[in-house]
Amino acid sequence: MDKDRTKAFADKVFADMAGAMTAGMGYVGVKTGLFRAMAGKGSMRAEEVAREANLVPRYVEEWLKGMASARYLDYDPATQTYCLPEEHAFLLASEGTDHFMGGLFPMVPVLLRIAPDVASAFARGGGVAFEKFGAEGVFGLDVMNRGQYEQRLTSYWLNAMPDVRARLEAGGRALDVGCGAAGCRWRWPRRSPRRPWSVSIRTGNQSIRRRRPPPKRGCRTGSPSSPPTPAIWPAAKAST
Repeated sequence: MDKDRTKAFADKVFADMAGAMTAGMGYVGVKTGLFRAMAGKGSMRAEEVAREANLVPRYVEEWLKGMASARYLDYDPATQTYCLPEEHAFLLASEGTDHFMGGLFPMVPVLLRIAPDVASAFARGGGVAFEKFGAEGVFGLDVMNRGQYEQRLTSYWLNAMPDVRARLEAGGRALDVGCGAAGCRWRWPRRSPRRPWSVSIRTGNQSIRRRRPPPKRGCRTGSPSSPPTPAIWPAAKAST
């Protein structure tokens, strides 16, 4: 047996575990708003971060130390201050943009929590029901994907389908099946003479409970048990 190879693999396992722990702390940073509290503020002492985020100082101090060890934050031992670099804030404190990477973290505890169910499915089959992901799973999917749809759907992705875009700009309708919590994430250019109607259908109970209010114009939402406005629904069904 190659001892050097064994040692290298042991280092990888420890690194993977450290990465998992870091992802957990990243989740805390997103969920509690710690990244947002530090963005653009420069060097901050632990008590200043806690005050800005309105959180318990003792817990914040441990989080700061962990994130500094993981190189997410810069630490100055001379002044005992922490800083979220601008380049890191661009990815971690930019919710709603198409470059927000902080949205990846909320799925980590969700996926680990259902790992026992996945292991059981290996023996019995049948997969794992979406409801097992719970409200946190819906939140994770929403915050991870929301910026992509809001920033890229109408300005980038639809440009790859000029025929579809033309029909929508002419007042067409769109059916969004399985839209999750976001629903109707249509940011149509203001210069467009007509805005398309969109109908969003949610199928999961957790998604329905987390649903967001639709825009005032150009959108209807519903579920199988609570369909959209009848005047819109037949046209949407006919277009599928």
